Amino acid sequence: MRKLRVNVFGSGLAFFGLISCVSAPLSFAADEPASAAQPAFEAAAVEQFEMASRYPVPDGYGDGFKPNFDFPQNFDAEPYPWLDADPKTDPRAYMSAVLAYILEGNVEVDWDVGNNAVRQWYHAPWLHFGERGREPIHGLTMEKTAEPQELHQLQTKEAFNWAVNFFNAPGGSMLGEVWNDRTRPNTENVNFPEGTLSAKMLFTSATPAEVPYVEGSKIWMAQINRKNTDPVEMRLLQLDFGIKDKRADSTTGWVFGTFLYQSDEPGETVYDRLIPVGLHWGNDPDRTEADFDQNKPLQEGWVNPRVAALVRNLPRKWLGLYGRMNGPVDNFNSSCLACHARAMDIGEMTDREPPFGADGSDIQAMKHYYKNRKSDEPFFEGFRSLDYSLVLSAGIEHYRAWVRHLYPDHIDHIYTDDVINPEDGHGPHLKRPELALGDIHEEYLSIFRRQ
Repeated sequence: MRKLRVNVFGSGLAFFGLISCVSAPLSFAADEPASAAQPAFEAAAVEQFEMASRYPVPDGYGDGFKPNFDFPQNFDAEPYPWLDADPKTDPRAYMSAVLAYILEGNVEVDWDVGNNAVRQWYHAPWLHFGERGREPIHGLTMEKTAEPQELHQLQTKEAFNWAVNFFNAPGGSMLGEVWNDRTRPNTENVNFPEGTLSAKMLFTSATPAEVPYVEGSKIWMAQINRKNTDPVEMRLLQLDFGIKDKRADSTTGWVFGTFLYQSDEPGETVYDRLIPVGLHWGNDPDRTEADFDQNKPLQEGWVNPRVAALVRNLPRKWLGLYGRMNGPVDNFNSSCLACHARAMDIGEMTDREPPFGADGSDIQAMKHYYKNRKSDEPFFEGFRSLDYSLVLSAGIEHYRAWVRHLYPDHIDHIYTDDVINPEDGHGPHLKRPELALGDIHEEYLSIFRRQ
């Protein structure tokens, strides 16, 4: 049996999807001075909170992305349709009910989810920040880049993947609790309520010539090239979701799932051609490569054999490590739940980055990475868990970077170096880059509008 070492991917699921891994936010050198003429902190923080994108909408593309930050203080629990199916015994029925719920009212408004006539959905704030932040037409943020042959044998070049994420009312209410004060998030006791559903539409730059199964998929034009404002065609590839479901309380409290577009699937619409990739409610902590080689089924999840066969002969071999559940675009040396368990408020610990994977030859690192964590259990002891929400985690990190750099007198020092030591032998840890002023000057100007 070969030993696998899982490294941290520098391009790893870049801007924060629900079902993916957050990349490190931009950091700034200590010698960069804050402007002497900054507006009042509160006004500036609210302006940043409400920002849809830091790029203007190109001519001919209407009003562009309109995030919905009007979070509900209360919500009425619905008769959630997925409760009629047991995810552990009938994953296909569970996923079919979830898909219908996500589509309802959103297709009609082309995913302007705040204007859904059936139920409103909500976006996480502070995802406009940085080079991978929201583009202005549809609010897509950059995900992990798919290397050649990660998606198909004909794929000879990188495929760039971008996504937009949104929450139903229970999830939106938790966002509202965290951001009740839009100038300072409250990250204590984050616990999404039962019935929370977070969904993500993921689009790819891959063309049918290189990834044939995206033929005929939904196309959005998106301004993903920061150096050239011309929008490019992006095709719907994945639809991901996470649900707070008490039937998973014995493991993580969450059920995560993924759909994949398949051009040869029968159906009248694009959404009819989304097929289940898989579903899981736990990480199968003891799973080994031998289990994968022997085709042993998952104990805490299900993977569609049709989709598993699509990647079996590719260099990646599996969707998630040793056959765990993960999306085709996602880090194949991880899993959905394990990656999202990294969602934490890391406070001022700016020189630490939670790992994107674990050393496959290190039993302790593997056990730590694939542990089934409860909502209040952070990946590193001593930090504040953000209950599996990477988009919430990313937004808070961006907020803290902005405050740290421009308004250092307003930094909320919630951690100190002598309280936490994340380097505890549970996998690889990278220090975040400290970039010189010249290296980040243009990015600094564009982010903070100081031109």
